[in-house]
Amino acid sequence: MLDNSQIPIRKISGFYIGSLEPDFDLIQDDLANLFEKKPEVARNILDGIQGQNSQALEGRGAILLASLPKYGPLVIKSYHRGGLFHHLVQDRYFRFGKTRGQLEYEMLKQVAELGVNAPKAVAFAYTGSFFYKCWLVMCEIIGKKSLVQLSNENPELCLEMIPLLISQLAILIKNKILHIDLHPGNVVLDREGKLFLLDFDNARIVAWSRNSVRNYYLRRWRRAVIKHNLPDFLSEAVCQGLRKSFEEDDDDKN
Repeated sequence: MLDNSQIPIRKISGFYIGSLEPDFDLIQDDLANLFEKKPEVARNILDGIQGQNSQALEGRGAILLASLPKYGPLVIKSYHRGGLFHHLVQDRYFRFGKTRGQLEYEMLKQVAELGVNAPKAVAFAYTGSFFYKCWLVMCEIIGKKSLVQLSNENPELCLEMIPLLISQLAILIKNKILHIDLHPGNVVLDREGKLFLLDFDNARIVAWSRNSVRNYYLRRWRRAVIKHNLPDFLSEAVCQGLRKSFEEDDDDKN
């Protein structure tokens, strides 16, 4: 992970904003203005899948679409609690170390350096001290479609994308990075056909064997496909690809 001392954090208009962008001095005021706007309720990341089960895969947050010169369209993610705490404290967190926005910012930077296709992290911000509210600014993925959409609209193309997904997951597995919420709604293609992994909130490096990390992904992916009645080939192709890639690569057999 990035060292906290490497990231300049400045207080601007009541917001603590951190960024490694070379033009941070030029965009810091524009960023502060973005955080003052009210975000919309996050769209269902299952992209149109309806029904009670779809609620389980909604993002725990809200988003605001904006833009800045040079960066183009941006997504400003505001972190919201899920579960029972959502009804008590919707968007505040107890401060214990780094904020959730900073942790996801650092993870996005780290996986990008390793070769994982993830949204470009531009900045993070927070207000408050012991109880804080936080944001993450990312470049928007233009024209994105999730594997959920593709599995219904264009199954052939969706199946063609599975090897790309396997190669991306292989990087995470080899580096023992655990993406907590891996499912087809968090895998998207942009309008150029490039595959991206989304939502690295709470992702972390674990002291597990690589096969254990792989097995977590297999279980999480298959559970999502079954629970949300997605096409079986989504589960079968990913399970086959990951098992084939790692049965002989890891000394720790599970």
